[in-house]
Amino acid sequence: MEKNVSDFLLYRITIPLAAGLYKLMALTYSFRELNGAGISPRQGKKNNFLYAFWHSRMLACLHFYRNYNAVVLASMHKDGEIAAELVRRFGFFAARGSTTRGGAKALLDLKRLADEGRDIAITVDGPRGPRKTVGNGILYLAKLTGKEIVPFAFDAKWKIQLSSWDRFLIPLPFTKGVVAFGRPMKVPADAEDIEPYRKKLQEEMLGLDRECEEALLR
Repeated sequence: MEKNVSDFLLYRITIPLAAGLYKLMALTYSFRELNGAGISPRQGKKNNFLYAFWHSRMLACLHFYRNYNAVVLASMHKDGEIAAELVRRFGFFAARGSTTRGGAKALLDLKRLADEGRDIAITVDGPRGPRKTVGNGILYLAKLTGKEIVPFAFDAKWKIQLSSWDRFLIPLPFTKGVVAFGRPMKVPADAEDIEPYRKKLQEEMLGLDRECEEALLR
């Protein structure tokens, strides 16, 4: 009984209220994109991609790319269930699984969705870290689907960063923000060693972090 009441409060009151308040706050943001022509959902992309971003940037991305019907991978843990409910309220589809639990099924589910023409967005250092370290999941998915990986990064001028493992970022009201896209990267289906691709993706994403920081200073 106590669990039922707790779940009711969480899913029927707390999450809807938090999502609604954030949507109102996000109306004050001023975001811009760098290098997004042809690869951003906002700039006339013609293909579907596997978008790679850091776990800490999830909140800002939910607002900026809301209602594009992209697929977000949410873990099988309790916090993944909460994340799945949250992303749905911003017009995303939530697939469940991770590299640690339900990994094989998640890959097959994501392949099916990618084959249907959906974009897939993956927090490449999630669900548990290490922070800003690319995992192998998105690389295996790229091999399996033949889709290109598009790395992107985000930063905001005014923000709060939590003390969580990922230093989760919350943009403050009226802030300016920057989204920077990297070059699409393909992982060949016959690639036996994916480590070089993982390193390349990580270097690209860390470089995009610096590009965002520098853009906010201008």
